[in-house]
Amino acid sequence: MGAFITPGDINVEKTEEYILAMIEGGADFIEIGIPFSDPVAEDATIQEFYIKALKNKVNTDTIFDCVKKLRKDTEVPVVIITNANPVFSYGIEKFFENCKKAGVDAVIMPDVPFEEVDEFKGAADKNEVYIISAVAPTDEARIEKIAAEAKGFLYATALAENTVEDMEKLIAAVKSKRDIPVITKDENFKCDGLILSNEIVKLIDRGMETKAISHFVKSYK
Repeated sequence: MGAFITPGDINVEKTEEYILAMIEGGADFIEIGIPFSDPVAEDATIQEFYIKALKNKVNTDTIFDCVKKLRKDTEVPVVIITNANPVFSYGIEKFFENCKKAGVDAVIMPDVPFEEVDEFKGAADKNEVYIISAVAPTDEARIEKIAAEAKGFLYATALAENTVEDMEKLIAAVKSKRDIPVITKDENFKCDGLILSNEIVKLIDRGMETKAISHFVKSYK
């Protein structure tokens, strides 16, 4: 199980407190979002929080600073989720170099099609950072190809028109090719793992104490 956060309107130190509370509650990995004005695969709750973060000058370096501080207290895996644009703006080589320096384990870029990931793969591999592939209901041959080359886990996403049956077929197609974990943010879909996101963002936005965040994460274990 993973837990999502982005600094939003809270400072880096407070963000670290929330992350440590999530880990105390049982989060197996932490997903940290780089704010972007038009994030793919995120709903209105997280989009609003991203807008708030951008107004408060949260940027890619803010995220790296957060991970660096976090690494003094925990070795729990950290995954950055971002659109491709912030990576291009930062510079692909520099971005993945700083991922390694900060202690980032993997990166998810939901708006980068599998067929275009090679543009980032060289820099990621050189810095020993996994690129986690996003996979959605599509033709079975493409799903199996994505599964065959995936690292870490697969990030399952769905469009509004996709049904539970569509997602079940997606997972079956993945498992027919390879026994790799399939993780999602949508509780309606039965995957190998769940990333807690919207409710955590709402709790943080309401100013909930870290203990409440820890208890919330623990309730899903």
